Amino acid sequence: IYDSTTTSSRWNQIGGNISIDGNDINFGFSVSLNNSGDRIAIGSYGMFAVCDYNNSSWNQIHLESSNTVYTLGQYVELSGNVYKFGQYVELSSNGNILAVSSHTADTVYIYSSNFQNKSTIRADELGLGQEYFGFGMSLSYDGNTIAIGAIRADTNALTDNGIVNVYDYDYDYAS
Repeated sequence: IYDSTTTSSRWNQIGGNISIDGNDINFGFSVSLNNSGDRIAIGSYGMFAVCDYNNSSWNQIHLESSNTVYTLGQYVELSGNVYKFGQYVELSSNGNILAVSSHTADTVYIYSSNFQNKSTIRADELGLGQEYFGFGMSLSYDGNTIAIGAIRADTNALTDNGIVNVYDYDYDYAS
């Protein structure tokens, strides 16, 4: 990660390289920074990681794969396997909300409260088929609104022309 300051005419790396062990996972397929640049979400095939910067290095605070979660210093096994889970990530500007897609499963996962709470938006619950729902996403500044692309959706008698749906978080429903 690089930073450009007004006193310098070049980009300076912040901390060291961020990496993770694994073959063919394409770590860094997608990345998203919070507004202050001290939290990053990193997507790859089958997993995502979240790291915080502490003025000298990047520290992993959350790692989740399609079958394992690392959070609060421990690994927790999950059931099931979601192909391409984590390939696309989007962090809210304040860094408190994270959207993670599994577009081949047509599902977007929304994480909040330090990654302890997870909700889902699933294409099949919306009457959509296998349309790569979640191939593109964008969160609002506060993370309460999300736009989700489905690039293979058929509309107006056209094949794979795609759609975008926008959702607001319903606090009344959640309570």
